[in-house]
Amino acid sequence: MKNKIVIALLCLSPIIIKAQVGLMLEPTIGYGKTAIYNKEDTKGYTHRRGYINPLPMQNTFKANFGINIGASWQKEKTGLIGIYSGFGKMPFSQNFTGKISNNATDNSVVTASTALNYTSIPIHAKFRFGNSTKFVPTLTTGLNILLLQNYSDQYKAVLKSSVDSSTFTITQSVIDNRMEMKNPILTVANLKTWYYNKTVICTYLKLGIDYNINEKMNLNFGIDNIYSITDPENRNTIEGNISSQNGVYQVKPFEAFITKINSRGDADKRRTTHLIRTGINLSFTYKLFKNNN
Repeated sequence: MKNKIVIALLCLSPIIIKAQVGLMLEPTIGYGKTAIYNKEDTKGYTHRRGYINPLPMQNTFKANFGINIGASWQKEKTGLIGIYSGFGKMPFSQNFTGKISNNATDNSVVTASTALNYTSIPIHAKFRFGNSTKFVPTLTTGLNILLLQNYSDQYKAVLKSSVDSSTFTITQSVIDNRMEMKNPILTVANLKTWYYNKTVICTYLKLGIDYNINEKMNLNFGIDNIYSITDPENRNTIEGNISSQNGVYQVKPFEAFITKINSRGDADKRRTTHLIRTGINLSFTYKLFKNNN
């Protein structure tokens, strides 16, 4: 974390020196709805035994927090009033649960969840609108660079036959570089690469209100949105060593929909996945020193 602060300071120091502005410190906290969204996950498909409905996507909510440091303009007027960077924790998750029936002999209850935990490095610019000394509308925009720290994929399907009511359970768990699959034999593999890319770039937008406590301190409350412009999914072949056998595990996890897509006559590739977060954000800005010019 210390290294991230040093890097942020080095990036911003030329701006601070050239513009002769104040240095600001800003802790921030937020809470919002997150999604790991791919359009393919919302579509049904045709199976040889009938039509399969998509699993319903569940609403998931997560908290995030961080601390920023940057350059703060002291003049209270409309326009650019600050540029900053920093680091923070930014989790995303997506859950699915529901009953799948293929209109034939079998049906199943499926639960699936994905959780991605990132360190977020913002590169933001903040603008204010108006000359009020107390409450001022603001807009913050820029990019967030997300660095994946850890992740988990969990899947469980309980299949039940409508003929004799027998059940059969399939489970799969992928946590970082370890994959466990039971179908019904347990297979454990140590993966050479992760299911998800280590770096994702997102756009950021926040509409807020500044409350100026005094010349050095203010609070900002608003609604913000993060939207990834690069794909978090690793589309390459994942390889690993199977622990219980002298074998090699190979899979393209995000091409699993290819048969379903072809059956609909759609494109033969899974579309881009997007990380999405929309929520509320509260930040406290403290100006470490004031420019007297």
